[in-house]
Amino acid sequence: MPTRTLLLGRRDRLLSGDWSSRAPALAALLARGTHVAAAISDEPALAAVVDIPGMTDGFPAAALTRAFDVGDAEGASWLRADPAFVRADAACARLLAVGDFGVGKSDAEAALALLAPLFRDEGLALDAPQPQRWYLRLPPGTELPRFPHPQTVLGDDLSRHLPRGADERRWMRLLNEAQVLLHHAEFNRGRAALGLVPINSLWFWGAGVTPSRIVVRGTRIATDDPVLLGALRLAGRSEVDYAAAAPAGPGDSVVDLRRLDDAAVLDRDWLAADLSALKAGRLNLISVRFADGSGAQVDRWQAWCVWRRRPD
Repeated sequence: MPTRTLLLGRRDRLLSGDWSSRAPALAALLARGTHVAAAISDEPALAAVVDIPGMTDGFPAAALTRAFDVGDAEGASWLRADPAFVRADAACARLLAVGDFGVGKSDAEAALALLAPLFRDEGLALDAPQPQRWYLRLPPGTELPRFPHPQTVLGDDLSRHLPRGADERRWMRLLNEAQVLLHHAEFNRGRAALGLVPINSLWFWGAGVTPSRIVVRGTRIATDDPVLLGALRLAGRSEVDYAAAAPAGPGDSVVDLRRLDDAAVLDRDWLAADLSALKAGRLNLISVRFADGSGAQVDRWQAWCVWRRRPD
C-alpha cells in the first residue's frame, strides 16, 4: 500500500498564531503521529527523500542544481556563487537577498564580465546558466569550502557565517575582491534607476563533487526545487506535475510543498485530502517533514486515534 511524504516549509512560519484551528488536518497529523527529529544535514528538508551513499563533505547542492540547469555536472566539483545583496549598518553587514531578487540576464552577463577574470586567475571557471544561479567549476582535487546555506544566513550578521574549513582565507579574499568590483559596477546604477537593490556581493555555498550514485525515494515526485530536480536527473528519474500527485495514484509519492507558507492553504489543498485517504485505507503512511527535517509519521491506526498530544 502506498506511502506519502510531504515536504513542508519552515515550522516557525507554518505553526504561528492560531494555526491549529486554520489547519486541522496538519494539527491531527502532528498530534497523532510518531515524532521525527530534525535532520543534521545541509539540506535537512531532503534528508527523507535523497540519499547519497558515501557522502562525507556536505550535501553537493551546487552539483545537483548544475545537473538540472545544464546537464554537465558529472565528473567535476561545483560551488554555487550566487548574486547577493548585502547591507552594512553601524553594527554589522547583513545578507538580505540571494539569488532571485530581480536579477535579469543582462545583469548576470554584466556581472560575469567583471568577475570572471578574477576567478579565472585562480583557476576557477564562473558562469551563470540561470540569472539567479551562478556557478564556479573547481579544478580536480580542490579542497571544498564550507559556507552555510543562504536560507540560514539571510538577515543575519555575516561575521557569524564566515567561510570555514579548506583554504578559508582564500575564499574570504575572493569574496572581498568580488564585492569591490561589484560596488563600482555600472550596471548597478541601472538597477537603482529601476528601484532594484544592487548586486553587491556573492554567496558561496553548496560545494561538492557530483555524486557517482544517488538514490531518490518515492515512485512519484512532485517538486519545483532545482536541487531535488537535479537529484532526480542524476538518478535517472523524472518528476511529475503537481496535478498528477494525487494520493490515490500508484506507488509511494513525495510532494514538495515548501513554497506554501500559509497553513490554511496547505491544509485545504493537500493535507485534508491526504488524511482522508489515509483513514480510508488508500494510503498506508503519511510523513510530514518541515524545512529542518523534523515532523511526524502517521500510519492508518494512528490516523483514527481520538487522543491527542501537543505538537512539539
